[in-house]
Amino acid sequence: MPTICYSQDTQTDTTHTADVTPFRKGRWLTGLTGSIGSGSFENTKTDNKSISNWYRVEIGTGKFIIDRLNLGISANMERRNEENENEENTSEIFFIGPKGTYFLSPSSIGSVFFSLSPGYVLYRETIGGLD
Repeated sequence: MPTICYSQDTQTDTTHTADVTPFRKGRWLTGLTGSIGSGSFENTKTDNKSISNWYRVEIGTGKFIIDRLNLGISANMERRNEENENEENTSEIFFIGPKGTYFLSPSSIGSVFFSLSPGYVLYRETIGGLD
């Protein structure tokens, strides 16, 4: 009577997927965001018309100094212009400063985070009447 013997090789995985996070020491994270818009408003009873335009551009970059802690720099520019039949208002904001972000979850698919960015702000506003 023949003897039948079966064998199976098992490989042990030394990496745990739960411990692998994209927010780990030595990596860089850079983001760019922006918006642009325009709108108009007309009140037919008072014959008052208003037009507004705005844009915003923001960039931030940083390096993870330890897992889930990113330190870097943030800058943004914003401009808003509104004019109606009697006046024109323009405001501009420029911000630059250091940024610190801490990602709460060690998940490999994403995380909730807290970010703090103190810095320098330049604010200009122009209000004028139209002739």
